[in-house]
Amino acid sequence: MVAIECKPLEDRRFIHGCLDGSVRRFREHGIDFGEVACKEDCISLAFSGAPREWEHGGVPLLSAIITDCIIATREDTCLKDMLQKKYQFDDVESISVLTIACSIIAGDRPGPVLNTSVAARKQLLFSEVKEQLEDRNTFHFEPFLTFRTSRYQQQLMIILEAAVEEYHLEQKYQLMIERMRHFLRTSAPVVETLTITGPKTWVYSDGAGRILSEHDRLVHLSSELMIEEGAAERELLISPIVSLAPKRLFLKQVEETPLVRTLMSIFQERLSWL
Repeated sequence: MVAIECKPLEDRRFIHGCLDGSVRRFREHGIDFGEVACKEDCISLAFSGAPREWEHGGVPLLSAIITDCIIATREDTCLKDMLQKKYQFDDVESISVLTIACSIIAGDRPGPVLNTSVAARKQLLFSEVKEQLEDRNTFHFEPFLTFRTSRYQQQLMIILEAAVEEYHLEQKYQLMIERMRHFLRTSAPVVETLTITGPKTWVYSDGAGRILSEHDRLVHLSSELMIEEGAAERELLISPIVSLAPKRLFLKQVEETPLVRTLMSIFQERLSWL
C-alpha cells in the first residue's frame, strides 16, 4: 500500500479524483489496479499487482497524477510568488507578465529555449515525484513542495524572465506606436496620399502617381521617429513613411507581415488596401 499525505483540500481532491478515475478505467479494461481510499488528510492505494507491476505501472501513473496536480493547482501561484520576489511590478503589470508566462507554457509563444524549459519543468517535476515514490511508501505532499521542487522552479524562472522581457518589449512597442500616431495627428502632410506597391521590393508613389525615390523619402525623415536603431538609412522603412504624414496610405499587392501590421496599427483609419 502507498499513502499520499496531503492536507490542502484542493490538492487532495485533485489527486484522489484523478487516481480513482484512472483505477476505474483500468478496471473497465480488465486490469485490477487496486483500491483507492481517501480518509482525512491521506489518500491510499492498495495496489493488488506484483512488485514489478507497481514499479513499471503504478509508480509512473501516480507520479504523473501528482505532477499534473502540482502544475494545475500550484504553478500559477508559484509564478506569482517568484515574480513578486524578484521584480517590482504593480498589480496590472504583474497580471500582464503572468498572462504572457502562461501563454509561453501553453505554447502560444514558441521558441527553442522556451520550448525546452516548458517541457523540462514537467519532466523534472515528474522525475522528483517518481524518485520519492520509489524510495518510500508514503508521499508527503507539502514537504515535497518545499524541498524537492528547486529544479522545477529554475525552469519556471527561465520562463518568467522571458515573459518579463516580452512584456518590456511590448510596452516599448506600444509607446513607439503611440509616438507615431501623435506625430501623424500633429504634423502637416508632406504628401496627401502615399501608395506602397509590392509584393517584394516596395515602390512608393504619391497621389499623382509620381514614384518617390529613396532620397524623396529620406529627405523628410524626422529624427524623433528613427526607431530602427543601428539600421542603415536605406533599410529604414517605417520612420520615413510616417515622416511623410500622408492623410491616406494605400497598400497594393503587399503581404501582411509584422511590419505591415505595425503600419496598420499606426495609420489605422488612414490605411486602405487596394
